[in-house]
Amino acid sequence: MAEFCTCGVSYGETGLDGCPVIGRTPHNVIIVPRYAEDGTLNKINTSSNTLGADIQALTQFVTPAQERLYPIPFGENFVITKSDTIYETGPSGNKYKIKEGIRTIAFELWDKASSVRMLAELKKFGCSELSYYIVDIEGKLEGYKNDVTDSEFYPYPMSTSTYNAILMYATDASVQKIMLSFDQTQYFNDGKIYYLTPSDLGYSATELKGLVPIGNLVSNITTTGVTIALFKPAYSAVYGTATPLGGLTLANFALYNFTGSSPVAITGLTEQPDGTYNLTYTAVAGGNAFELTITANGYAIPVISYVDPA
Repeated sequence: MAEFCTCGVSYGETGLDGCPVIGRTPHNVIIVPRYAEDGTLNKINTSSNTLGADIQALTQFVTPAQERLYPIPFGENFVITKSDTIYETGPSGNKYKIKEGIRTIAFELWDKASSVRMLAELKKFGCSELSYYIVDIEGKLEGYKNDVTDSEFYPYPMSTSTYNAILMYATDASVQKIMLSFDQTQYFNDGKIYYLTPSDLGYSATELKGLVPIGNLVSNITTTGVTIALFKPAYSAVYGTATPLGGLTLANFALYNFTGSSPVAITGLTEQPDGTYNLTYTAVAGGNAFELTITANGYAIPVISYVDPA
């Protein structure tokens, strides 16, 4: 909340430190679900000895979707504004504050980030409560803390009903773009803003990237094996033109017998053609429901479920 004034405490101190951290031009934003799976606000624990690695892990598919960080690509034409504070003027001519203005964040995605496939992914947000961090061009991660001694570093609360992603068509003088905009919730206290610097993280926050969504096609299900085709987003309307996800090894795959509640050892893996993986394993008696987990950094690969013949 943004208090009009703070009662019962001392006045603020106005001296200047020798090396304050100053926010720079925004580079991108990171979308975060407002609430974790347990119903608490999502946050980053800044007291961790592995802070940088913890944040990197939060961008990966192994982190539950409700608690993951979703970095948006670099944005052009960033505009972060705040509308005027609203006052009422009395008959005396005195003005009385009613409420502060609303902060709006707007920017554009250009080049590869402006594809309609990116638009489709962005439009999946906005049906649940959201929040966001800001990354500036110096690689700092901007959020807020409730008190200087707190270790909880929170993303800003978003007014999710204002979230809007629209396609801007190319013209003779401009490239295709995606415009993304949203408002911060009202009454946020800007005095609670803090930063995680590249020194804190061990890297620039501009290096945090979103995941590439991967599709799959299951075929040739037998009692001793299955074929899985993995492919990146298709940019053509012609089915089958998507780029295959190749180069994975046995270490990327884990198979679980959901019916028997036990892991299944994969005994063989071949890739032919590119992005199509033929898995073999020892037959399990009866018809069984399997869950195949495929992990690869930088990619969002949903768990694949299938049932083998009895």
